[in-house]
Amino acid sequence: MRLMIVDDDDQIREGMAYGIQWENIGITDVQCFRNGKEALDAMQKEQFDIVLTDISMPVLSGIDLIKEVRERKE
Repeated sequence: MRLMIVDDDDQIREGMAYGIQWENIGITDVQCFRNGKEALDAMQKEQFDIVLTDISMPVLSGIDLIKEVRERKE
């Protein structure tokens, strides 16, 4: 499985990415992004199974990111 972590705070983003042994629960790829726009751009090129996102971020919030993802899937 592939995981996307989206957060504008470097410490939180990197802590979640490297502080958890994701492979123990079947996650083989973890990618990090600083805002919803970066995440959406990546989603146009690749597929992710799980998205963990902050709500309040610059450029594109986590709420807006999820709305965009839903609209594109419909």
